[in-house]
Amino acid sequence: MKKILLTFLFGFMAVIAVFSQIQLFEPINLSNEYGPSREQSLAADGNSLYLAWNQWGDIMFRRSENDGLNWGNKLTLYSGIDYGANYPVVAASQGKVFIAYYRNTSGNSQIFMVRSTNNGQTFGNEIQVTNAIRGALVPQIAASGDTVVIAYEDRDIGYKYQIFVTVSTNAGQTWSAPMQITNTTAGARWCNIALKNQSLYVLWNDQTGSSYNHLDLFFRKSDNFGQSWSAPLNISNNQAYNARLKTKVIDNSLYVVVSANQDGLQSDIMLYRSHNLGDSWESPLNLSDNTGASSRPDVWVERNSPGNHRIYTVWSDDTYSADDRAFLKYSIDHGFSWSDLIQFSQNTEDAAWPAVVARNDGAKDNLYFAYYRPNDGTFNYEVWGRRAENTLASVVTLSGTVTDNNGQPIAGATVSLSGYLTFTMENGQYSAEVPAGNYHFSVLAAGFQSYVNPNLNLQQNTTLDISLVPIVPGNYPPHLLNAQINNANSIHLSWDQPIGFNSKELSYDDGEANGLFWTGSATGNEFMAVAFQHAEPMVLRQLKVFASAGSPNEQMLLYVVADQGGQPDGSVILGGPYLVDIESGWTKASVDIPVPANARFYIACQWNNGNTYKIGGDLNVPDGFSYSTNNGGVTWYIHDEMDFMIRAGIADEGKSIRELSSVSDNASLIGYNTYLNGNQVGETSPDLNANIHDVAIGETHTVGVSAVYDSGESPQANLEITVPEPLLFPPLNLEGELLAWNNLALSWDAPATEGEWIHWDDGENSDAVGGANIPMFDAAVRFTTDDLTAFHGQYLTKIAAFIATGDCQIFLRVWQGGNQYFAGNLIREQLIAYPLFNAWNTIELETPVQIDASQELWFGYRIINTGGGFPAGTDNGPAIAFKGDMLLYGSSWISMYSQFGWNINWNIQGFVVDAGNKTTEIPLMSKLEEKPVSENTGPPERIKNNAGFAVFNRNYSHFNIYRNNEIIGNVPADTFVFNEDPSESGGGTYYVTSAWGDFESAPSNTVIIIIDDLENHSEEGHHFSLYPNPAKLEALNIQLDLTSEQNISVKLTDASGREFHLLENKIMETGTHRFSVSALVNQQLKSGVYLLQVSTSEKLFTKRLILIE
Repeated sequence: MKKILLTFLFGFMAVIAVFSQIQLFEPINLSNEYGPSREQSLAADGNSLYLAWNQWGDIMFRRSENDGLNWGNKLTLYSGIDYGANYPVVAASQGKVFIAYYRNTSGNSQIFMVRSTNNGQTFGNEIQVTNAIRGALVPQIAASGDTVVIAYEDRDIGYKYQIFVTVSTNAGQTWSAPMQITNTTAGARWCNIALKNQSLYVLWNDQTGSSYNHLDLFFRKSDNFGQSWSAPLNISNNQAYNARLKTKVIDNSLYVVVSANQDGLQSDIMLYRSHNLGDSWESPLNLSDNTGASSRPDVWVERNSPGNHRIYTVWSDDTYSADDRAFLKYSIDHGFSWSDLIQFSQNTEDAAWPAVVARNDGAKDNLYFAYYRPNDGTFNYEVWGRRAENTLASVVTLSGTVTDNNGQPIAGATVSLSGYLTFTMENGQYSAEVPAGNYHFSVLAAGFQSYVNPNLNLQQNTTLDISLVPIVPGNYPPHLLNAQINNANSIHLSWDQPIGFNSKELSYDDGEANGLFWTGSATGNEFMAVAFQHAEPMVLRQLKVFASAGSPNEQMLLYVVADQGGQPDGSVILGGPYLVDIESGWTKASVDIPVPANARFYIACQWNNGNTYKIGGDLNVPDGFSYSTNNGGVTWYIHDEMDFMIRAGIADEGKSIRELSSVSDNASLIGYNTYLNGNQVGETSPDLNANIHDVAIGETHTVGVSAVYDSGESPQANLEITVPEPLLFPPLNLEGELLAWNNLALSWDAPATEGEWIHWDDGENSDAVGGANIPMFDAAVRFTTDDLTAFHGQYLTKIAAFIATGDCQIFLRVWQGGNQYFAGNLIREQLIAYPLFNAWNTIELETPVQIDASQELWFGYRIINTGGGFPAGTDNGPAIAFKGDMLLYGSSWISMYSQFGWNINWNIQGFVVDAGNKTTEIPLMSKLEEKPVSENTGPPERIKNNAGFAVFNRNYSHFNIYRNNEIIGNVPADTFVFNEDPSESGGGTYYVTSAWGDFESAPSNTVIIIIDDLENHSEEGHHFSLYPNPAKLEALNIQLDLTSEQNISVKLTDASGREFHLLENKIMETGTHRFSVSALVNQQLKSGVYLLQVSTSEKLFTKRLILIE
């Protein structure tokens, strides 16, 4: 089970993201000298900036005393003939400046430092910090007052890099013995360090896999200057080449940016955050999330208020040009929202190793960036700097008092400013500080109507007192009305007890508990929670949990808590705890908690200590809003393997609906009335379900339920439901036989009682695809030759598809042949004239398609999406790629999973039946003209839709018998024969249908009985002649002209029914055949009337023959 670790944060906070335009000033060349100047390091101390860099192996330095507006002269801090000085790093604190670097000495590299005690005006002599045996490299430095810490790499006895730390408490004059803080088998590299008071925070990369590409990000801390250290913590745990990194500490927060190969294709910039000084870490945030290489990040943090920060990040990126560019991305609201990318380097040449520092100057942050880039396309690298200002939005205070209509204060009311929340105190007063701007302002309190101002303009400190009107208890309608077809013409209704007006239920699970999650003995520290959010203000009225009691009379506690940074915040309890008895299935609790628009909240459940806890979870593709903790909320985990079955029942105050019903302060519920198409059905009943019988089929009905109170009847809760036409299968193997010249016997087999739906979806609608970008598209499901083996020779007779929205034209389509990238030949196209929307449509093909398992079969529909909606229904996956998710996108067939990563299948199903040995005379295969799809303006989109699926078979009640397309009779369902006298009608084409009421199946196969003169009769190219008639037996002749090989039988039948077989199943080749009837009769025939029957492989022809003596 994969879990994402989150940190539990105390205190509730929501802030408003207001981004001002960053003002960039002209870049300047700070090194400005021929030769490679690079590896710059930038530090800030107040409004003083300090820059060091490597130039031809010399360590160079410049300083600014006014946030980079002006810079002093260059100083050379080290110059050596070996050009061995590298990676200078700068730290500054209280006017002291420390610059560390490494260079070769006596064959080994060592860490050296120079320092200034006068704001960088002058520097003392070089100080050797390390005396490494195998070579110290790439130092990192942090300083606070006289405390200076240096971390660096050195090789151990196995010549593997390890991370060491050394500390000076006297401004770098003397140093502690090196402390080795890693002991890895593969080696640790690229460390970074932060310092706060006596606490040291060190991060590094460690190879945890089989190659150097498998780098993870590790962390340790010491709260006593390195005397003891926490255990190494792998905070990335993804082996994603977490390479170069930078760290900042402020208040109780640590911010780490690192370049990592998240998907193995390119590097992205990941931000890791801890708000308890490294005890736990939030899940990482991908700041770049693009297609190129993002590298060498840096981070700076400023304080809004304690625990609330502005975050500035920079990195180098080649996504948007052939060369690297330096970019800024920032957040002014503690990382809740982020600016767009801002390029601050020039548009020519590469920009590498960007660095950033900042200082708040009241209404603005003064920023400074440094980076190096080649000059004029050569290797003459120069260090550049650029100044910027970020003007912050002004902050205003909104305050006031919330009272009822009698002037009494309301405590605990929720005050919302576009998601920023505060609560009234006992005296009803509230206060909120927000950036100036326009807000959606609302005040909610249990038992009162909401106050809403969707456009509150705050430009200065404002006082706003609010008076709320109490809600009079109303006659609420039933909650969660559900309707489904019960049998042939009966609808089953079910509902829950009323909870409010316009009630609905918020959920992520699919309603089926595929496993009871986490069974064990509770300690009282386990919580399971699900996050919810709604676009409109509402009242939370019901909490539901699908649980199972492990012991009799077991109970659980339910809570409603606020959100903090995308996770439950147990320090802000909006409701509860509610102690409830665990019921079999859904456990419910009634609540009354106002929730502002778009405010995220959580329903959490907890078992008592010593009890057994079980909670339901589905196994569909999770939505990522289920959380759990086993330590009382210190750390939370996001579950990506299931959705917990926790739901929220919500309602509104119903100010408009409440006027439609009588109300009473003490209304008592008596029962429920059910309705069909506006007419009451049955009597008032206290039950929470009902059946409506004798419903017209093939029609859409409105069903409703109202709650009946002693004060009156509530509004109805209504649904529309379509009772589909019956799925009737045709009779099989129709045969006809003339028992006598005046007695035709038709017989057949019972219809196939079962067909089979072939499909790739799960039968449930979850999403819908479409959008204005894609005005025409084809959706199809694909079946390969292997998939069709069991259906060879059977017939595709119906196609069912879920159509989510209207304002479009829909054509059923069937293709045969093709491969993974091509649908083959279009052989059927049929308009759906009157589609049902947000429902399954089951359409019978005008001409069935016989399945040929030697070639692929595709079927689906074409959408002419004139309304730009989302008509094409899908399930929630998992996708059966290149089978269940084929989309004609432009001129190419694609798999939605392969192209867009959508883990879904079309709600398209085909009904296959075995129609017996014979079928209709209609040709079963023809190629239609394939019309191109119009040009799309962009990719398709998908939305959540959610609806169910039900198709019902009905037994037939009788058979209808047809001659020449006119009904001539019917027989009951248990009768499989029919007799008629064909002597007057002359026979014709016969078929039989299965029928249920006025509905019929497709026709059976046909039989043709022709009673007319065979002389000179032609049929499908064959020619038959009988001559003369009347005639003596020895004069009677038959001539057959056959255009293909046929199986011929000839017989005579007298008036008593005796048969004389002249020919029986004789194979005759193509050509002309003549024979005398007398030569084929081995006995003397009396004169009289006979019936002569000639049958071929396909037809039966009959003629009355008169023999004379």
